[in-house]
Amino acid sequence: MDKTLAQSRLGSGLDLKVVGITRGKQTLLAPDINETIQPNDVLIVEGRVNRVQELNHWGQLLIETKTIGVDDLFAHGMQVAELQLSPNTVYADQTLSKIGFRNRFGLNVLAIQRKGHQIDENLKVQSLKAADILLVHGPAEQMKTLKNDTNFLPPKQLIPDMLRSNYLLDKRLRQLRAPKTSKLIGLNLKESRLGDAVDIQILYIVRQNGNAFVPTSNDSFEPEDRLVVSGSSDMISILQMQGLEGVFVEDQSHHLDLSMLEDDHVGLIEVMLSPHSVPSDITLGQMNFREKYGLTVLSIWRKGRAYRSRLRNMPLQLGDALLLYGPWKKLIALGREPDFLVLTEIAQEVPREEKSKLALIIMIAVLLPVILGWLPIYIAVVIGAAFMVLTKCLTMEEAYRYIEWKAVFLIAGMLPLGTALDKSGAARLLAESVVSLLGPLGPYGVLFGLLVITFIATSIIPTAALVVLMVPIALETSAGLGISPHALMMGIAMAASSSFTSPISHPANVLVMGPGGYRFTDYLKVGFPLTLIVLLVLMLILPIFWPLTS
Repeated sequence: MDKTLAQSRLGSGLDLKVVGITRGKQTLLAPDINETIQPNDVLIVEGRVNRVQELNHWGQLLIETKTIGVDDLFAHGMQVAELQLSPNTVYADQTLSKIGFRNRFGLNVLAIQRKGHQIDENLKVQSLKAADILLVHGPAEQMKTLKNDTNFLPPKQLIPDMLRSNYLLDKRLRQLRAPKTSKLIGLNLKESRLGDAVDIQILYIVRQNGNAFVPTSNDSFEPEDRLVVSGSSDMISILQMQGLEGVFVEDQSHHLDLSMLEDDHVGLIEVMLSPHSVPSDITLGQMNFREKYGLTVLSIWRKGRAYRSRLRNMPLQLGDALLLYGPWKKLIALGREPDFLVLTEIAQEVPREEKSKLALIIMIAVLLPVILGWLPIYIAVVIGAAFMVLTKCLTMEEAYRYIEWKAVFLIAGMLPLGTALDKSGAARLLAESVVSLLGPLGPYGVLFGLLVITFIATSIIPTAALVVLMVPIALETSAGLGISPHALMMGIAMAASSSFTSPISHPANVLVMGPGGYRFTDYLKVGFPLTLIVLLVLMLILPIFWPLTS
């Protein structure tokens, strides 16, 4: 076949994950995506192998004998134009697939010209940039609709000679025919998966009666349809074979022993997404996970269920656990990434046990002066962190990696908000509302009310931000009632830290959600009784150490 694994589109198109290649008497486990597939290779794959048989109807597409060129792009009332994205377009950094360009505008994109370079492969997943020039093709009436779209500059219509001189398209154009016996008949474009599994696009379809149209994903094939398609010669050559069965044949004589998938060089680990890692709803495909890390995702565990198919386009969620397969050196390297938490002990970083005693001494040295009141905690902690690095208990790279920058910026951003609440009088207004509502109940009623508000808010607001917001209200409330603020502020700190009722209220809650298979209601079942216990303890203990009245 002489194609690499990436070029074969086995993963992105057929959702088959190649975990090994047997070539002669040797087996290559966890092959790189740039590994070339050779004739007689035995591929060890994970996935729905029957998908190969499901797509064998591709081989029933017959290629027409006549050669077609750019002139055929102008047949049947079709036009070709250059469409440049405007500087303020909303489509910047979006893909054609996400925009739904074909269904929205009824036009094809043949190529993208960017800074003088022509892009004509994998167009659907290319992120658009402002000033990109799209080479679009379709009916004349659809071209007219683009003139009033502010996301594009007015389209520039091309003639065949201009198209030939500026773009290389002849080798990418073919005409195919669907005979009456084809299994494509009755399927729509989406069900055929032609555009997903093989990187081609159907520019237009000519019916047996001579009518031509640009198909949408819901248009079905009919007998004797002629398909004018665009794609690389390698991709189109697959369609000329007897389906993928002409390229790959399932070998029943080979029986796979699952234990052979692991050895000293390759293995399996389970990782989780860090709560402070990638944005929610991003997919493995958008992350370029396979290309970036050189590892294969075999399964995603989410809320007690394992997902094993179409993982590339599955939006990731916090708490997802990923089963990864690949070389140990790459698996261990992934364990050093802050975006992932390795759950398999063998791939976790080896702790520096020889530094454990020294780290313990430094920690005691940090806490002792704070407890005795000799140093403020923020100064002691900074000094302790510096000594951790100087004594090589921690490297500078690790120190930077484990700083919670989101928390730093969150607190930095919320502190002015807390000051604004105080200076603008908003805190006083809220405090007066609390006093008017809870004041008749006395100091204990006020303490109880503020604790309840904090417990509820901590389920949806990060702890640091919540404390910054609640402290000005507590100070104003205590001043309005003439009671000590110490119990109120300590109560708010304790209540904000007791985040039991929601998986999103604390990173630790998110971490256990995936491996434990917990649901949102599970946190309520356990968290609500715990919250009541903490509330009761605070109501009893706080007034003892910090009396509400003098």
